[in-house]
Amino acid sequence: MIRGGVPMALGGINDNAMKVLEKRYLAKNERGEVTEDVSGLFFRVARAVAAADANYDPNADV
Repeated sequence: MIRGGVPMALGGINDNAMKVLEKRYLAKNERGEVTEDVSGLFFRVARAVAAADANYDPNADV
């Protein structure tokens, strides 16, 4: 379940974690200003991971 854009299993994001996300991982514009929130980050990463499935045979016996 997601509440406020953060999966509840994560237990929320503390201030230090938010600083790291803002500095390293959240999308930024040309001026270096953060342009997405944590929810956007999770969805962006999830889409990128799911897109890899398009490169593989879904019927492969693994």
